[in-house]
Amino acid sequence: MGNPRLRIAGLTLLLGLAMAGWYYRANLDPRPKVQMADQPCPPPAQQADEVKPVKFDWVELCRYTHENARLLASGAPIDVVFFGDSITEYWAAADPTFFTGGRINRGISGQTSQQLVLRFRQDVLGLKPKIVVMQAGVNDILGNTGLIGPDAFIANFETLVDLAQLHGIAVVIGGLPAASGIPGRDDIDATARAADLNRRLRDLAQRRGLPFADYHAALAGADGRPRAGLSDDGVHLTPAGYTAIRPVAERAVAQARARLPGTA
Repeated sequence: MGNPRLRIAGLTLLLGLAMAGWYYRANLDPRPKVQMADQPCPPPAQQADEVKPVKFDWVELCRYTHENARLLASGAPIDVVFFGDSITEYWAAADPTFFTGGRINRGISGQTSQQLVLRFRQDVLGLKPKIVVMQAGVNDILGNTGLIGPDAFIANFETLVDLAQLHGIAVVIGGLPAASGIPGRDDIDATARAADLNRRLRDLAQRRGLPFADYHAALAGADGRPRAGLSDDGVHLTPAGYTAIRPVAERAVAQARARLPGTA
């Protein structure tokens, strides 16, 4: 049965350790404390550096909250939303003339397919575009939001397709760019990974009857790496790179538009 005094001492020790852990978390933990807020994304002018909600906003929902509200209030046309990671985000600066006439950029650098799923309602469904062009993958390869396999990556894209189609939005699946390497990650065979995910995305598009914007083919040389002058770091695009993929995106968007209800 054991010594009762020893059992009591052991239980007392465990209780003391548990209380110490609670006290640390409640009072000594150096991490800032956050809680639910009625307005989690205050206007940027009201955000002091030390309390910017983006520090706790791993999905980055605050990134476009106010811009979306202004856009909807303006009544400006919203035709196509380009939705993705840095490849999409940086397109606006490299070729600003592309994002006119109702083309809206909702890319965020560093994002994975998991984050796209979580902000899809705010940054796509809430804008009610006719068409969405979805692109991601490099940051999934990097594991930016944790371990993920190719099957789960494709499942996330399938979820995005389901959500868009449920709300009557036509879908274009955009491929990954050709890659020769990811800065600071020599352990990753980015060329092979990008080619594999593109093959899987192309298969998904074919299975779901969707246009596929094959950015990889527009950028890659015979070795699967970006052709000279199209990437400045092995994965991100130069202005010439965006010039190369622009007609690919435009053709895919035109294909999606032709499939919209009521289109002759």
